[in-house]
Amino acid sequence: MRQGYDVTEFEASVMATEFRYRQSANFMGTAYENISASGANAALPHYHAKKDRAKVIDRDTPYLL
Repeated sequence: MRQGYDVTEFEASVMATEFRYRQSANFMGTAYENISASGANAALPHYHAKKDRAKVIDRDTPYLL
């Protein structure tokens, strides 16, 4: 994002899981889907992004991970 690339909520969720995997040899997976939400989606309880409907993360609104 710092370099100007657009990142979707779904892509950010996948990246977060990847980072967790790389940090621990004992990582066995997540207990539930990541909440990765931008803008108005951040106000939705238990929101999780779908690959085909994920919004691009808006740099001017709150982002929840």
